[in-house]
Amino acid sequence: MQLFEGYSAEELGRILATSRWFFGVLIILAAVAGFFTQWLVGQIVAREREDRAKALQRLAAAELELRTSDAKMKDMGTTLGRLTQARRLNDAQLAKLRTLLSAGPRGPVVVLFLVTEWDAAIYARQIASLLVEAGFDAKVSEYVLATLDHDGLFLCTGADGKLSAHASSIKSAFSAVGVPVEAHEALTLAKESGAPPEAAVMIVGNRK
Repeated sequence: MQLFEGYSAEELGRILATSRWFFGVLIILAAVAGFFTQWLVGQIVAREREDRAKALQRLAAAELELRTSDAKMKDMGTTLGRLTQARRLNDAQLAKLRTLLSAGPRGPVVVLFLVTEWDAAIYARQIASLLVEAGFDAKVSEYVLATLDHDGLFLCTGADGKLSAHASSIKSAFSAVGVPVEAHEALTLAKESGAPPEAAVMIVGNRK
């Protein structure tokens, strides 16, 4: 080639060595670039997978939070409905209670209610009316009951810690229709209310 005319063999050898060195460097750089490109692609894929996994985790957490919120809202709705709906015995319960109570021992009953519970007075009057229909000498006390140590519907036990025969009959009858009636010692309350010693004292307290 005319380009290399005038060069000696030694000079051409140096040019060849330089060319080989230059192309060797290019090959090394190309290899490094290839490895770097593969590493970079791997990093991008790994990051995309990581981001996708995090996104799925966030989505799952959001769905769980939504389900939890829905459950809480339903629970709040149920609780609100329970608290805003007056306690009452339904017709089927009333019919069965009349039969059960009429078949057992009867006696005087004084029904007290917690004045701070909005539906307690209505419930107490319904219970007293039912007891009268079943043959009990029952009445709602005018005693102002502002606080109680127990919630729900309960009967006061006597000095011996037991219920009288007709009080036990009331407890069993109510339990038979799905209305739990507990028994608690409340002698002081029974005396303060003016209930006669032979009377069964039934108390309508807070909702459970």
